[in-house]
Amino acid sequence: MKLKFILPLFAFVIFLTACDNSADQPVNKEYLGNSESKVDVQIYSDIECPACSRASNFTDVLLENYEDQIKISFHHFPLESIHPHAFGAAVAAECAGKQGAFWKYVKYVYRFQDQLDTKNLKKHAINLALDTEAFNTCVDNQETADIVKSDLQRALQMGLRGTPTFAINGEVVKSGSSYEDIFLLIDAAIKEVTE
Repeated sequence: MKLKFILPLFAFVIFLTACDNSADQPVNKEYLGNSESKVDVQIYSDIECPACSRASNFTDVLLENYEDQIKISFHHFPLESIHPHAFGAAVAAECAGKQGAFWKYVKYVYRFQDQLDTKNLKKHAINLALDTEAFNTCVDNQETADIVKSDLQRALQMGLRGTPTFAINGEVVKSGSSYEDIFLLIDAAIKEVTE
């Protein structure tokens, strides 16, 4: 009698585990702007990508124009075939994020894209006055690699092919769009959530 009850319960637990798509859910991100905003400007970026470095200045422009109306989230899309240090730099950035310094670290290392090997990633943490013992342990043990892999998987599922790529509330901005086009899309998203 107990076996009849336990087997269906066991099957149900296996079903729930198989259906768990928590890996597909966004990882908690350190946002710029208003973290409570319903308008999420997502940046899919590669820390070793020169175009991404130039586009990173656009986040400042977005904040100047929409500070309390949007949140900006960074999603890793390391293109390792052309940027061999991109994955390691992404892991390091997330390690800095564990100390509340994700954006500070990313903006800093964008200025030193020719210095993204492990030794220099650790040196950058020293220069930013991070807890280097915790940072180095995190980097050495690849503690944040799953976050980077999750972002990468999401980017591939979205069909992204290059960096930087912007998305607004998950809707990918067409490649080649101007910053003015992005402003128009953000304006439309803000209008949609406030109506």
